[in-house]
Amino acid sequence: MANPVWLWPLLERSFQSVHEELEEAWSDISESAGLGEVDEFICLVVASALSSGREYWMSLALDWVDQIGEGELHVKESVRSAIMRASQDRGISQSLSHRLRRMAKDIRRGD
Repeated sequence: MANPVWLWPLLERSFQSVHEELEEAWSDISESAGLGEVDEFICLVVASALSSGREYWMSLALDWVDQIGEGELHVKESVRSAIMRASQDRGISQSLSHRLRRMAKDIRRGD
């Protein structure tokens, strides 16, 4: 699943509800799709949205990171890298840029 664009609409829902539904159905989903753990799948969706350059999806992905908290997804290199790259994007709005830069600063500090 190299580019899960078709899954970005999940970001329009709360992280908690999506995570719970995925946990319940994961054994059926992962066997047929050859996927790893739920958290890896979530990181894939979040990182791809952050790397998209599309502010709407980037903002929703950051909302999920906020809902999850500072621990869980920040551990995943794919999400950390996507936040760091996106924080350097000069073509995004000031408000999104400030959010990304704050997160990038926290990542650099190791928070």
